[in-house]
Amino acid sequence: MLALSSFLSSASLRRLTLILACSVPAVLLSASCASATAFQGCSVLDVKMPELIEAEWDTPIPEIEDKANDMTHFYEEAAALLRGRRKEPIRIAFYGDSNMTMDFISGELRRSLQLGYGDAGHGYVALGRPWSWYKHMDVQHDVDSGWISYTVSTNRAPDIRYGFAGISAHSIRPGAVTYVATAPEGSPVGLTAQVFDLYYMKEPGYGTFEIRADRELIHTIDSYAPVPEPAVFRFTLPDAAHRIEFVSGPKPVRLFGVTLERARPGFVVDSLGVGALNCFMQVKQDRAVVVETLRRRNYDLVMWLTGSNMWNPGGHPMWMKDLIERHREALPGRSILLMSPPGFIDHVTDTKTHWRMKQVQKEKRDIAIANKTAYWDLQSAMGGEAVIAQYYKKGWAQWDLVHLRQEGGAYLGRRIHYALWMGLKKYLEKNPEAGCARKTGR
Repeated sequence: MLALSSFLSSASLRRLTLILACSVPAVLLSASCASATAFQGCSVLDVKMPELIEAEWDTPIPEIEDKANDMTHFYEEAAALLRGRRKEPIRIAFYGDSNMTMDFISGELRRSLQLGYGDAGHGYVALGRPWSWYKHMDVQHDVDSGWISYTVSTNRAPDIRYGFAGISAHSIRPGAVTYVATAPEGSPVGLTAQVFDLYYMKEPGYGTFEIRADRELIHTIDSYAPVPEPAVFRFTLPDAAHRIEFVSGPKPVRLFGVTLERARPGFVVDSLGVGALNCFMQVKQDRAVVVETLRRRNYDLVMWLTGSNMWNPGGHPMWMKDLIERHREALPGRSILLMSPPGFIDHVTDTKTHWRMKQVQKEKRDIAIANKTAYWDLQSAMGGEAVIAQYYKKGWAQWDLVHLRQEGGAYLGRRIHYALWMGLKKYLEKNPEAGCARKTGR
């Protein structure tokens, strides 16, 4: 007679074993039985894998490496949301360098998650615009000439205060305008928003600014404070299309960015791209400002796709350790995922990925292991050695053989979603009750 395990998946067998073992008087139930009893009213979660974008160089998508189980928080929250038991958005921070400033990779990840599981809003947009190519997908934003756009990389602020995203806007005249607006008609996501969090700086020399919604004044904010401190101001509007303007007063003001969300479950992906970014630049910020603004943003998952600008193998582990510690201070227990950088080449005829990117690929994995974070090899997921040449020939990458066009970014964004869901499915096989114990709420 064949064993019962021959006919059941590991998840189903575990569930059945727990239920049978717990079919005893309540006074004898252990803690594990209590959770199993709760799981009896919670169905097995079937995670639908996202559809991939195909290319002739397709390679198998590598799994997320997570020996320390650092992705547990994200998987638990994702399972709760997919079960309908989490009612607020899951927030993902996605740091990157110039390949992220046009939101192609992060934008496709956002679209894929939101079209499948709910559009909870665009997320964070910096209110400075340091480069003409800093332009997010499925949202509208710009600044006029009355602002200095500071960044941690190319135009650093004297006081090194930018908030967690590394970009800020500093007014230099009264009446200067920076704005964000929901996506234009025809966009697949981001068409409405209702909950807005403005991140800004309060200081002794700073003054007032106005918030205008759809051309109407709705708030006047005084950014004076006796000592410097970051602040967040939340305001709500009907869930509809909006244009939000921030208008400076007579004295200078410093604005970091604003989030656009909806009061509903779903996913939010904050694209935190800064041109020429590396981890050394990220740690050269006011630590207290970074930690406090991160704490207010309340991410569930923080991801880094950096390394293309990291040429110091000695400093790399030290600076990344500092960055990880800052995020864990602000977001204890939250998931962190490091990615290898995209591979680039010097010439279209090259047959090997640039040696330094292969070195950083190894450094990122070592850093993840040393700091007990998760790691994903995006470089391999791209398609192999010197594959950026094929992206370029297909029109998916730019002539410099470094920067992706929207099609190349979408290809990788979809593969990131797939890798996250591979990890989620694997987690659910071992923990079929994931997301069940949570009471309906956050």
